[in-house]
Amino acid sequence: MDGGEIFDPEADIMALRNQKTDAAALYSTPQKGKASGSRRQTKAKNVVKEEEEEWSDEDEPMDSFNSQPVGNNAGAALEWLVLLYERDQQEHKNTAANSEYSPLLLQQLPVTSPRKDISTPLKIAIFCFAGGVGPRFTLGLRLLNLIINLATAPPPDHLSPSECVRQINAALIRHTLYDPDIRLPLDTLQAVFTGIRNPSFRMCLCCLYLATRSIDGEPSKYLGGNPSVESNRTGLNPLKSRRGKRTSAAPSTTSNGSGVDASTPSTASSASKAYVPFPLPSLDDVLSVLALAPKLDFEDDLEVPLNFNDADLEARVLVDHANARLYVLASIGKLQLHMHEDNWRDAIKDGRMRQAVEAGFRAAREAADDPFDGTSAEGEEDMGQRLKAIEDAAGVYLDLWEATVA
Repeated sequence: MDGGEIFDPEADIMALRNQKTDAAALYSTPQKGKASGSRRQTKAKNVVKEEEEEWSDEDEPMDSFNSQPVGNNAGAALEWLVLLYERDQQEHKNTAANSEYSPLLLQQLPVTSPRKDISTPLKIAIFCFAGGVGPRFTLGLRLLNLIINLATAPPPDHLSPSECVRQINAALIRHTLYDPDIRLPLDTLQAVFTGIRNPSFRMCLCCLYLATRSIDGEPSKYLGGNPSVESNRTGLNPLKSRRGKRTSAAPSTTSNGSGVDASTPSTASSASKAYVPFPLPSLDDVLSVLALAPKLDFEDDLEVPLNFNDADLEARVLVDHANARLYVLASIGKLQLHMHEDNWRDAIKDGRMRQAVEAGFRAAREAADDPFDGTSAEGEEDMGQRLKAIEDAAGVYLDLWEATVA
């Protein structure tokens, strides 16, 4: 920094701990009978009042949540902590090692036999999403990206990438379909997928979501889909050759269709090893999951869906499922797999990619009694338009790729 105040995140955190006070007390109003303070204090209280209004929306009373993870007066404190972790992350960014994470945030995570537990910060992020798109939602996305980046930390004291994908997938499904305390509004999943900055993680998450919420889905084939497997103990991934040869330099995104991290010990020299936190599923597994039909039958679920009417619940599942399929394609495009990998290029050139995508959307239409046929009721018509718009967006990706590889 240029001649200014030196940023010392460890000292800031230590000072915060030594105050022995919770976030709400930091921003509470002065007790009656005490001096009002300087004009600076008055200005600070006005800022806090604005924060309280934002975090206490009358249309969504905070008292409705049985276990509120963020106090009504703690919004400014949460934003300060997120900013602190982001600056700490920037200070420890290591592009050469494909690592960008906040050691301070990692230190706050408890360890539960033997994994790092992200349930508390993840619950706070979900809470921020509950109010819909806005400043609080953006803050939740910033926190979610901080959590995801913890999986890029070097082992052994890191967040398991498999566990990271599994817990975030489970949380998004729970709070869109099941949890009555923190219910995420429609289109939340699309906004979350858009806000995730790591394309490899996003692809893994979307594939696991599709496998979890689809008929005949096999979650265990995808990263995070097998909770009984403790993955990524060493974080060292032998550089394995893929089915297709590279045609040019590409991001390090080793494919692995096993559903666990490709991180096993190797006798090769350390120079031949690389840490890949989010290994991508294989091409065949991606094509398989893209073609799956959404699961609209909840009879086999361990939990009971929220008390929507049937049309609302069906619309939510269909739209979220279609968005997950679209963002698998968006991740492929962001990673430029069709440009760097011969097997992905061949799948586009011979039409297998388009066939899988079209099969998935066709199965969704059949599951929803074909809402695109023009005979749907008014409530279903909006769902049909949403699905058609998502399918058209997927078609744009396919058209561009086919023109590129022709």
